[in-house]
Amino acid sequence: MKKSFENFFLQEELYPLPVDGEKKRYLLEKDHESELILMVWAKGSMTPIHDHAGSGCWTRLLKGDLKEKTYERGSLRLISEESFNHDGITYVDKDEGLHQLMNESGSFAFSLHLYVQPLSHCNVYDESTGLWSIMGNHYDFYEGSENELSRFY
Repeated sequence: MKKSFENFFLQEELYPLPVDGEKKRYLLEKDHESELILMVWAKGSMTPIHDHAGSGCWTRLLKGDLKEKTYERGSLRLISEESFNHDGITYVDKDEGLHQLMNESGSFAFSLHLYVQPLSHCNVYDESTGLWSIMGNHYDFYEGSENELSRFY
């Protein structure tokens, strides 16, 4: 899967675009050790503050601009805030603390995520309530993917 992550060629027309403020997650490959997901970000979309529940994750930005905020576990103190653009790569795991990704640009962004240990769920923080919860993973379908992906459910 590492080669797929490094050599992935984006064919935008295969992936339905989300509406403003939303994002879509397309499962590309998965086995017992890792999974590869393409995320499509509409303008104004973001993840909640979250951990990776024991999975390591490399994120490669294929198109557009994203911002990543990292937080200290426990206190939720903002540690860093960095923008990354085309072919920028970032990494997070259980030891790196918490993070949040967002698309603050005026256009779509496409990012590729390689999880070492497939991510079945993560812990998310709701900034409006101050509470933590567990969020399970979901996948969206792309052109021709439904039969292929059904083996993962």
